[in-house]
Amino acid sequence: MKGLRLPFVLVGVGVLFLAAVFVGATAPSARAQPPIEPIIVQTSRDGQLIGLQSNFQWGIWKPIAAVAYGLESGNIRYRAGLLLDTRLTLPGLGLKVGPFSAAFVDWFSTPVLGREGQKGLQLGVRLGDTQYTGFLGELWSLGQEDPAPRVGYLLMEARRSFRLPYDLTLSSYSKTVFGVLLPPEGLGLETSTPGAGEDLPPGLEELPRFQSMTQSLTLRLGDLSLSGRWGSLQNDAELERFLFTTGVRGVPRTLEGHAFWNVTLARSFPLYEAELPLPLPPEITEYGVPDSMPLSVEGKFFVQAGGIVREVEPPASSPDSEPSGGLGIDVRPEPDEDGKEPETETEALFSWGISTTLTVFEQFRVRVELVVTQAGETKFRVSF
Repeated sequence: MKGLRLPFVLVGVGVLFLAAVFVGATAPSARAQPPIEPIIVQTSRDGQLIGLQSNFQWGIWKPIAAVAYGLESGNIRYRAGLLLDTRLTLPGLGLKVGPFSAAFVDWFSTPVLGREGQKGLQLGVRLGDTQYTGFLGELWSLGQEDPAPRVGYLLMEARRSFRLPYDLTLSSYSKTVFGVLLPPEGLGLETSTPGAGEDLPPGLEELPRFQSMTQSLTLRLGDLSLSGRWGSLQNDAELERFLFTTGVRGVPRTLEGHAFWNVTLARSFPLYEAELPLPLPPEITEYGVPDSMPLSVEGKFFVQAGGIVREVEPPASSPDSEPSGGLGIDVRPEPDEDGKEPETETEALFSWGISTTLTVFEQFRVRVELVVTQAGETKFRVSF
């Protein structure tokens, strides 16, 4: 039965795409954006992924439909489900609830650190300013990892923006993942159901946990911005590669650890902006194809610094060292079995420079950078 699931999922995704194309040609709401968008992504597991995703929405109903094919692996990745774009207000609380979503996924993205994709059931709901996403399934395996880790997690994301005096704007973003590692053979709930006062079944009482918390703040005054990001994690489940990574522009080396910080001071200035008309017949633009091409060129001066805190093996004869931290976060790792806190070390990177970015259709970007690193080296980079 497991082998028969994929064809049914693909058929469902295909039906959703056909509906999006057919109704997108007649629904006025589809004119705001193309009902179908391409997917071109490079992954380490599948190589080049090429596919399509639907942006079609019919009233409050929005299909979650996406499919991609790995040119090197031959695997088919998909997202198939439904989003209910409606918002309810809880009586007495004034809290808005919605939209709601549910989907089966085998996709190349996951909020779990160090992982590239996941496969399973994903549920989502928005409460006020916070988006909650629950997942139950498998994380894509790493290398020879067998079997793939079975996990359940809850992702919480919140974005807020505040207007301050003197034309200052403060934006915040928080991302928290609480998860547990499930045993490959299941939890045994089918054969053991506790009664009143009884303990939970073995395997459910104390599941290995993992969690990560990331915060970011951005303070803006016109074209001047100061942004900072930091985070910490716990990995009792001992997931492989469950670490933060950070770096700075112009330095190819990245830092890994259980806590990180990154601060950027930037001053941007517009150089050119225009909207070039496209010679397209009106019959084509009726299907959501834009009749003009927005184009802008922006320059930026930036200074960036980033650091990491990692665990190190302490010398056998050295006393325990004091943990280091910063930015108000607890960077101390969990004590080991003997009750001693592992020693930590910090490492930081620094760079500054100028850049010029060409943006077309707000999606295609070409950036040219001239960066000076902390070692005094000058780097010239072109990125897309």
